[in-house]
Amino acid sequence: MTQKEAANVLRISVRSIQRLVKRGRLSVRYEPGKTRPVAVLDANEVETLRAEFCSRPVFLQGVKSTEQKQLFGFRMEPKDLVRLKDEASKYGIHVGAYVRLLLQLSLDGALQSKVGSLNTELNVLQQRVTLLERTLSRFKIDVMNDLRETTEVVLEFTGMEPSEATLWVAKNLGSTE
Repeated sequence: MTQKEAANVLRISVRSIQRLVKRGRLSVRYEPGKTRPVAVLDANEVETLRAEFCSRPVFLQGVKSTEQKQLFGFRMEPKDLVRLKDEASKYGIHVGAYVRLLLQLSLDGALQSKVGSLNTELNVLQQRVTLLERTLSRFKIDVMNDLRETTEVVLEFTGMEPSEATLWVAKNLGSTE
């Protein structure tokens, strides 16, 4: 597929196709043309990009939204509002900016508290993993010892060669190493 065909499929300009190639979003190979090499794009990659572009929301450019910002507000007692205004004036800022600052500080504190509790949980989980690793290591040692003892019993009662006994135990019970 040529760059122009890809541009038509994606409904973008040829220059935008060239930018996508430069960024590595599309691969290109050059085939000989009548006078110069012609860039050829993989049709599957173009279709994949088309699907990606179609799944994105469309934002109209140059169109002003008639939607107004949704105001966030709450009711306050007049005495509390006066107190907030006084405190805001101490810092030389508008009461709305001061309230936003207070909310941000409150949210930051809640976030730090949550991070602290998650760190505590993580430490507990790490301790449990360490305990499980130790238990597993002990279990492996016990199993290895049991397999060695079984190999010795097989040697004693069957008269097999040590290598044969080891193979028999490995085949029937598991590895001895």
